[in-house]
Amino acid sequence: MENFIGLLLRTLESAGIFLGKEQVQFDELKEKPKLILAGNLLKIETKHSLRNSAKEIYKFELKFKEKKFLIKAFQKLVSPPFNSSYRQEFLISEQLQQSNPANLEFYWVDPDDTLHALPINETSH
Repeated sequence: MENFIGLLLRTLESAGIFLGKEQVQFDELKEKPKLILAGNLLKIETKHSLRNSAKEIYKFELKFKEKKFLIKAFQKLVSPPFNSSYRQEFLISEQLQQSNPANLEFYWVDPDDTLHALPINETSH
């Protein structure tokens, strides 16, 4: 029965349907997310959860609110092929027009809305 349920969940996920939206807490990450700002492209990369080895991050959500970038991550059951990290890119040209790139603030948002400041590790233009 467990194999059938796992197969069903993986089949749904391969079709882009994810049951539940389990958000990733900052303190369960193997290492801090790496943020790279290259022109108007923001790249976010992190390793998967320490606490949930059977789960992997499958998407980041980025919001710009009150001149702050708020980053949330969501996880799902591991599916092949499995990578040790996850990366996603966002075009942020509109937000850059509203703020000086040197004054941008980035925060990881926990499920309880606790914010964790994140530095930009690398900036290139």
